[in-house]
Amino acid sequence: MPYSLLAHLFPRIRGSQEDVATYSLAYVLEQSSALNESFTRLVSKKLHISLGSMLSYNCQDADSEFGRPDIAGYKDGVLSLLCEAKFFAGLTSNQPVSYLNRLSGTENSGVIFICPRERVISLWDKVITLAEEAGLSGEKIADDCLDYSGTRMSIISWSEILSELLPTATERHPEMLGDLRQLEGFCSKIESEAFIPFNDDDFSVQAATSMDRYYQVVDEVISILKSHKELSPDTKGLRNSPRWQGYSSYIRLNGKGVSVDFLRQLWKAPTSIITPFWFKIWDVENKKWVNSDQLRRYLATIDSKYLEVLNGSTYIALVPKAYLPLEDLADDLANQILSYLNNYIYFTD
Repeated sequence: MPYSLLAHLFPRIRGSQEDVATYSLAYVLEQSSALNESFTRLVSKKLHISLGSMLSYNCQDADSEFGRPDIAGYKDGVLSLLCEAKFFAGLTSNQPVSYLNRLSGTENSGVIFICPRERVISLWDKVITLAEEAGLSGEKIADDCLDYSGTRMSIISWSEILSELLPTATERHPEMLGDLRQLEGFCSKIESEAFIPFNDDDFSVQAATSMDRYYQVVDEVISILKSHKELSPDTKGLRNSPRWQGYSSYIRLNGKGVSVDFLRQLWKAPTSIITPFWFKIWDVENKKWVNSDQLRRYLATIDSKYLEVLNGSTYIALVPKAYLPLEDLADDLANQILSYLNNYIYFTD
């Protein structure tokens, strides 16, 4: 699955994921005053302070006493901002306490953590806890911003930053779009492949029950499809297939082969809609399930955002509705399958 050249080359680059991302971010901020202004404005808004229109950004601005933040921002020669980038690595002993102490006494200053969107809540809770354990009590400015005796602390996701910088580049500095797309692709790849640390709730009985739901939905959809006797449903000789990345169940309907799938790999795909549930159609020729040219032509008529290819097979997205009981949810997904299947049969007539 393509991301970007930078993402492709990262395994061959010496340095951490965070180093590559922060050096890339600092580079575009240095090269473009428009992007510098946009980033500085975004961070100022998150911290609820005024950092001015632009800052001078440096990477790995080390201090023997206070550690080495990923990016430091200077306003008129005065250190005003410390940025610490994380994907899924843990915090060091300096984060966030030493950073807050380093900025202590500086007006309109702040510390901001940058991380994947999926980690914002857990990382924010962690940095607050570490500050409290060190005896630092923050005054709440917003849900994602605290004030520590005049120094603010907040958190932001990589996707928020890129959502701000990409339109700015399009309008004011299009030459930087390629570089930003490289960073966007790199972040997408790291976020999709990294190990996300557990929190306490992940080990609960509720977590185990929640995982079971996806398998229950697939089985219930198959059960509903089997009830459509007018389609001559048949599961004889077909077995469910547990996978490392999900679960699949199979049925014959109206002379076609159908799989109903829970596929985590496609759920994470950045090029299609977000859903854990998918299905696939086969033509059946001489008792063999095949991907016919006719089927490929039909799939080409479907909006590409509902399609994803995995191991050479094209799957169609099923869009689940939230807050429905199991039977109603499965019935709606089954009707989506039947709609596609009827359209295919009509397409072949």
